[in-house]
Amino acid sequence: DLPERPEPAATTDLHVALMTALATLPIRDQAIVVLRHWEDQSVATVAKILGISVSAVKMRDARALSRIRALLGEDFTGN
Repeated sequence: DLPERPEPAATTDLHVALMTALATLPIRDQAIVVLRHWEDQSVATVAKILGISVSAVKMRDARALSRIRALLGEDFTGN
């Protein structure tokens, strides 16, 4: 028998906060953030998957991350 490992509250809180912030973004921006930062895909790969230009991926990613940071606040982002 393996002992149960409870998930730390901080990890759960982080996950909930990130998912809530991500849900406020338009669907395409959600896809860009997930593909770029959770799945570690290149800008070129994300552009190809979504059928948009590399510059559009860069611009939308920067804006989406800025929105997420604004929602989460300075305490969360460590600024």
